[in-house]
Amino acid sequence: MANRCFAFCDDECQAREDTVICQRLCPFFKTHAQHERDVKQCYERLAQLDYGQQVHIAAKYYAGRMPWLK
Repeated sequence: MANRCFAFCDDECQAREDTVICQRLCPFFKTHAQHERDVKQCYERLAQLDYGQQVHIAAKYYAGRMPWLK
């Protein structure tokens, strides 16, 4: 599982519309650990924005939630 792509679930790719089995040649390939690291870095950056920008981003992309504040 350590070398499987984070987006490969239920025998299909969740990042692409086609159902090609994920392989390292895919431009979206990331391990679960790499994906978790990237999400953490994203949340750290979002938490540094002023509150108004955070509210706008939360409303537009996170259904009003701010998971980076947890």
